[in-house]
Amino acid sequence: MQHLHQLLRRFADAQFDFVVIVGYAVVLHGSSLVTNDLAICAALSPENITKLRAVLADLHPVHRMTHKKLSFLEVPAEGTPIANLYLETEIGRASCRE
Repeated sequence: MQHLHQLLRRFADAQFDFVVIVGYAVVLHGSSLVTNDLAICAALSPENITKLRAVLADLHPVHRMTHKKLSFLEVPAEGTPIANLYLETEIGRASCRE
């Protein structure tokens, strides 16, 4: 759970606009439900993707739904529209939906 707090703090400190959704949102409201990823909803504009890449760069984010675990720092190419992200980092998993 501590790692999810670290991811949340990184997003907030970078002034990345987002809303916490799904399981971790329930935990933040006091539930004893255990979750192992941070799901957020955010505008996935090119500016926000650039911000997100900078926030996660030192955590080596990869796309967790790909066989080769492609780097989020390289894929997709800059400017490519994105609707959903399913990432794995060195400190935890994060999902982002627009």
